[in-house]
Amino acid sequence: MMLLQGVVTPGPTDIVTGRVLQLDGRPAADVRIAVQAAADSPAEAAASPVLAAITTTDKDGRYSLENVPQGRYYVLAGPLSSPTYYPGVSALDSARLLTIQPTLRVSNLDFRLLRESDSPRSYTNNSNNLKVVRVQVTATDASHPGGLIVSASITPAGAGGVALLMDLQGVIVGRSSIGPDGLAEFRDIKPGIHKLQVATSNGTVLQRINVRAEDALVKIP
Repeated sequence: MMLLQGVVTPGPTDIVTGRVLQLDGRPAADVRIAVQAAADSPAEAAASPVLAAITTTDKDGRYSLENVPQGRYYVLAGPLSSPTYYPGVSALDSARLLTIQPTLRVSNLDFRLLRESDSPRSYTNNSNNLKVVRVQVTATDASHPGGLIVSASITPAGAGGVALLMDLQGVIVGRSSIGPDGLAEFRDIKPGIHKLQVATSNGTVLQRINVRAEDALVKIP
């Protein structure tokens, strides 16, 4: 395992944590962080990036990637079009390769962005017209009083990927794989303003949504 700056300790399974700073040392808040699966070569990984886990930094630039599957990964910050890879490089062949194993917590993966981030409320980074075309509350969740079932429809379909639902502080409240029909579903979601982040092979989209119980199409008694 090549981790010159990181610390690996026994702890919760498959968790990666660290902090990201701007060029001037300020915390990089609301920046997308992901682990990208390694391929047979850095060139292949860069040509067809596969993201296994995604989150965003909090107001202090700290991040926590949870439930990362076992495997070999690169950690990246920012948009896929111009990412900064841990430990603060732009080229994938210069990035540190991280090995995730069960019952190990990988912490202190701290680095600086190579480009300033303006912490956008929303962004789109794609070249294939990736869009979230519809978000709806499909039902209330009887198993969790007050929880809602929220679905998102993403185009173009068939690109796979992952969708995250976060509160405004960047805490993940729902995670869903994107099905071949382009649908993602989140359960036990509380009403309020959330950030929906979608990452597929076609790019990345982040937008804010308002989840309201009164918009539920079906109510489960």
